[in-house]
Amino acid sequence: MKDVELTVIDPNAEANPFEKVEKTIAKTKPDIIGLSLRNIDSAISSDVHSYLGAFEDLVTLVHKNRSNAKIIVGGTGFSIFPEQIMERFPEIDYGLFLEAEYSFPALLQNLDTPQKVLGLYYRKDGKVNFTGKGCPVDFGALDAPPRELEGLNLEWYKKIPHSMGVQTKRGCAFRCAYCTYPYLQGRSSRLRSPKKVVDEIENLVNFHGIESIFFADTIFNYPFDHAREICLEIKKRKLSVKWSAWFKENYVNKQFLLEAQDAGCICFEFSPDGSSQNALDALQKDITIQDIKHTCELISEIKEAKVNYNFLRNVPGENLKSVSSCHKLLPWILAKNRKQIGFIGFNSIRIYPHTSIYQTALNQGYLKAEQDLTTPTFYDPFPLKAAYLPARFTNYLYLKSHGQINRTINQLKNCSQLLLRRTAK
Repeated sequence: MKDVELTVIDPNAEANPFEKVEKTIAKTKPDIIGLSLRNIDSAISSDVHSYLGAFEDLVTLVHKNRSNAKIIVGGTGFSIFPEQIMERFPEIDYGLFLEAEYSFPALLQNLDTPQKVLGLYYRKDGKVNFTGKGCPVDFGALDAPPRELEGLNLEWYKKIPHSMGVQTKRGCAFRCAYCTYPYLQGRSSRLRSPKKVVDEIENLVNFHGIESIFFADTIFNYPFDHAREICLEIKKRKLSVKWSAWFKENYVNKQFLLEAQDAGCICFEFSPDGSSQNALDALQKDITIQDIKHTCELISEIKEAKVNYNFLRNVPGENLKSVSSCHKLLPWILAKNRKQIGFIGFNSIRIYPHTSIYQTALNQGYLKAEQDLTTPTFYDPFPLKAAYLPARFTNYLYLKSHGQINRTINQLKNCSQLLLRRTAK
């Protein structure tokens, strides 16, 4: 493929992003304008925010100023709802479905014959067509993202701890009932070598002055040996970098947690999601309550280790007994890790297509088949919705001083018992 001239704009790092886009289009007169749609919404039930409004404004602006340029959209947000977005935004000429490292270059060579490109939505005779799913990308063979590109303002990201992502793998072998990652990335783990991963980190630290990163994997510590090798390689190179990641509860031991801490991990993020065994089983988490408690015990033994936990409330199939288990587990975690917890988050399940929870909600009549899920939709039916009110207070624990946590534990216990009695009536 012949060389192309590339101009990059990161709206996150621009004071006036729409003005920047408009001026850049006028200056460069591009043949192609690519837009990335990473997230549809915040997916946080306590702070619901849709990003489609801003995306619509951006598409409208680009369309108004594009002249003859083709508009191409990709990203995980697009890939979850490709048909809906192509129909909603007729200004979009092409949609890149799932991974685009292969399909995007192929499209650039076949703009007049898009039917030849797998993994592509395109328009013909007023209709949206799909060429079929492309083959998985050989993720281990890819180079690190070219962060030296002009237009990428890394200084902006330095202001926000852990906002710089590094990916060690794609694909997720697990089957959590609410999760879209197996649909988006497949169920087999495609690994980058630990050397390549740490080469990227070393470049960020030594050449870009990045001090903290986040491992943007579905789960960092699976496969277990792969994660260990990355930690040991960071330690071997004596890189001064702070980081965090998502960890799975039943793939940790004390030695590994210490190795991760020695390599710069300053916070262990766990998302067991279920706070009772009933909930864990319904969510298909393949862990036990004892696994969760075991992580708490391990963390409590590691000096200066910090930890966050995330749970989901009102899981399908729960009852008052499982809600009661939740209100017992939270105070236990707080008591065990009282000086180490950053926060305990509680959220309702955001329902996405291509997930088990979506089918469950349909079967229960909680959703209608024709319902538009691009509008943030959460699973949180009555009456157990009321029984989980005490757990919502845990979202604010990180604002409380350590001296107040014991009082908070007692408040949770008392409030839990009162609400459970009222709900039972």
